[in-house]
Amino acid sequence: MLKIATLIATLIAASALASHAEAHGMGSFYASPFFRNQGRQPAQPHCAKDRLRLEEALARAQQRRLAELRAQRAADAAAAATKRARLAALKKQQAAARAAVLKEAAASSPTANTSVAKRGDMLPVTSTTTPTKTAENEQAATGPKTASVATPVTCRTYSPAADGLIEIPCK
Repeated sequence: MLKIATLIATLIAASALASHAEAHGMGSFYASPFFRNQGRQPAQPHCAKDRLRLEEALARAQQRRLAELRAQRAADAAAAATKRARLAALKKQQAAARAAVLKEAAASSPTANTSVAKRGDMLPVTSTTTPTKTAENEQAATGPKTASVATPVTCRTYSPAADGLIEIPCK
């Protein structure tokens, strides 16, 4: 008996809830588009404007990304040009400093007769000293032959300080 009373009370409460929902604008489940379409969604959007708006938004976003990429590439190119100019100025400054150091070293070096040769010049140097006749030489020519001291032969070697070949006496 209790079971039948509970069932009747449940049915009355459910019908009261449904009529209350319909009265307050919630609509009926059976009148809804979901029930009428049997759960199927439409294949096409109900308005072609939505699809068109979506495509236009995507195209605008793509154009914005391309503009940002172009701006970034232009900034990178400008930075690279500035860096190249700075490096070229630094190389010129270093070359001028190196030339000043070489000039100062050449002016203050005690062996001023050493000359700096070009890197490509690899030929051996021959000294062009002419013997002068003195009294000792005449005496040696007429008297017993003695060993004479040969003039030192000069060689060219690369010097990192001079950044080139220099002439020094050979060993």
